[in-house]
Amino acid sequence: MFKCDCCGECCKHIDIEEFKIPGTTICKYLTKDNKCSIYEHRPIICNIDKGYKFFKDIMTLEEWYQINYTACKELKDMKMNK
Repeated sequence: MFKCDCCGECCKHIDIEEFKIPGTTICKYLTKDNKCSIYEHRPIICNIDKGYKFFKDIMTLEEWYQINYTACKELKDMKMNK
């Protein structure tokens, strides 16, 4: 299972218009404590483990996790460098 530290950075940099707070890149379902208010019903793009089904034929689960951990680190680094 993907280990998320709930920093909320991925939810503050989304590209899906229907989920954004108007005029921002922040998901309208992100709570003040960096949790998802629709967690049990979140889209598949927000679920690393379920999203793997689209890539299982071209990479291992460990590779998929590493790609996502790298993206997570890059978002955190962007925040630190502001």
